[in-house]
Amino acid sequence: MGWLRQRGGEDEHEVSSGGSDDQPESSYGEVTYEADGLVVRGRNVEFLEEPRFVEAYHEGMDSGHQICRPPGSREDIHIEWRVHIICWAAHHAARLPGDRPERHREAVLSL
Repeated sequence: MGWLRQRGGEDEHEVSSGGSDDQPESSYGEVTYEADGLVVRGRNVEFLEEPRFVEAYHEGMDSGHQICRPPGSREDIHIEWRVHIICWAAHHAARLPGDRPERHREAVLSL
């Protein structure tokens, strides 16, 4: 059975990848991330340990948002992969030529 770490506020906890010990491992590799309805196998997830990403992610979780959680909740909804992809896209979009407000508007509309 594969295991991975997920962050939950200040604590880390291990979560089962859902496989059983008697089933052969997928040819796509070991589960490296499983959250937000997504299972990632055999991919680099070092971004989960990068201090800059971790700090920004936790600031976002503590921002008071009410996405997929009741008002006042501080529960981490484990959307690290989704947030990483958005940050990656924003990083690359910032380097494209053009009017920045237009690019930001298009990026927001695409979400």
